[in-house]
Amino acid sequence: MTKNVFYIYAGENGFMQSPIKIPGATNVIEKVRLIAGENMILTDGIERKAVVVTTKEDVKNWTEVEA
Repeated sequence: MTKNVFYIYAGENGFMQSPIKIPGATNVIEKVRLIAGENMILTDGIERKAVVVTTKEDVKNWTEVEA
């Protein structure tokens, strides 16, 4: 499973998504993109997905299993 952290910045004219954390930035949402490995799938016990975008706190609820 691959984990990619990215940040969503809210501005006056919309949102911007970036893998770069900008020090001192406000209105920032941190997200994690989980990507299942080859021949694998991600599950939280209910849903099964190849790619999941979730919060840092929710990562622990996702595991990788054989597809």
